[in-house]
Amino acid sequence: MKIFRFIFHYFSGCVIWMKSTPFTLFFLLQRLFFHRKILVFDSQDKLFIQFFSPVIDLIERDPKYRNVSIYFTSNENSLLSYIKSIATLLFFRNGIFIQNELFKYAYGYDLYITAHFYSQVKDSTRSVLIQHNLPVKYLYPPLKFIRNSRIQFITGELHMKQFKDAITYYHIDPEFFSIYEIGFPKLDNVLSDKIQKTELLKLRNFSLSKKTILYAPSWDEGLSLKRFGIQIINTLVKLSDEFNIIIRPHPVLLTREGSGEFELYTGGIDWLTLLNKYKNVNNLYISTDLDSNFDLVCADLLISDVSSITWDFLLLGKPVLLFSSDEYFSKINPTLYREYGNANLSLDELKNNELINGGRKYAVLFNNLEELELKVYEILNNLDRFQIDQMSLRHQLVYNPGHAAPRFLDVISKYLFGPVEDS
Repeated sequence: MKIFRFIFHYFSGCVIWMKSTPFTLFFLLQRLFFHRKILVFDSQDKLFIQFFSPVIDLIERDPKYRNVSIYFTSNENSLLSYIKSIATLLFFRNGIFIQNELFKYAYGYDLYITAHFYSQVKDSTRSVLIQHNLPVKYLYPPLKFIRNSRIQFITGELHMKQFKDAITYYHIDPEFFSIYEIGFPKLDNVLSDKIQKTELLKLRNFSLSKKTILYAPSWDEGLSLKRFGIQIINTLVKLSDEFNIIIRPHPVLLTREGSGEFELYTGGIDWLTLLNKYKNVNNLYISTDLDSNFDLVCADLLISDVSSITWDFLLLGKPVLLFSSDEYFSKINPTLYREYGNANLSLDELKNNELINGGRKYAVLFNNLEELELKVYEILNNLDRFQIDQMSLRHQLVYNPGHAAPRFLDVISKYLFGPVEDS
């Protein structure tokens, strides 16, 4: 069986290499003959675009980058999508989507910028990692992933601790990486108050006189949506007479049937169809926006469980109500993240470690739906009492708050146009 698996993987690799060759030639042609710089943003279709968009906006507005070509990655691996990408290349168009698997063998680009550590591009010295979330759920990435990007963009002090703990644990020389204190560009417009709350509430047909609740659960078993199912939605719907309600499912909860990861992420439930049944409820908005910033700005209270969106919300100084998730911490997390340093941690260590618990220390907890309803009223009727010290948290969680994108671009431009000093 091993020899058959080897033959299968060998020929699969050959096919991907052959498919990647036109893109390699195209990148080299642009660089050698047209003196263009090539940036590839690993957007995974549009799932991760919110983490790069402030940087891309700066690039598109600045004439200094007129010779920079930007491309994106796609998870679509069909023959039709490949043919479309090839056809688009012939017109030298900017911003096209290229199948992500091709970057295992393609080269000729200047930098490949990714929002997660799974990417395995050909040249890790050209791979830039800026994580798509502030630390949550695990201690550190598995060794098989941590070397994939040698250029590390760190979001803040907590992330820096996570990264340094990892390379210490794996006995990796820090000199292997180029490490930069960047921040979290995704939150720039939120932290600099550039998004207008009133206009968003009007666009969503919300009452301006009502407080707004955002329910944004994560996807794992043992967390609030899979623990309570449709009952937690019904509880929130009951509150819609008195409050505006936003329900924002984690993006992977919307994985479509037929995907190999449908069962893992959704538990076999078509959550989007289920949630869409509530679309006509007054003062309720089902948010499938790729950019969570609009939901963060609208809301006065976040309800969640174990998710990095909690950190995003706490950075605004606003209160959070979290499902206690004891079953998740005791049974599911140490198994699901056993390769991520969690397997040998005690229940208390899992619940109290800020790399894992997603801001639990700063939140109010609930254990059941009756408590949830009671605590919603308690918090929203006493908002001043539940405000968070956002400045202290910003110091801990994000470098360059509100200005991470310019710092990001400053480092990128030095890689493109000149020497770079490690921070």
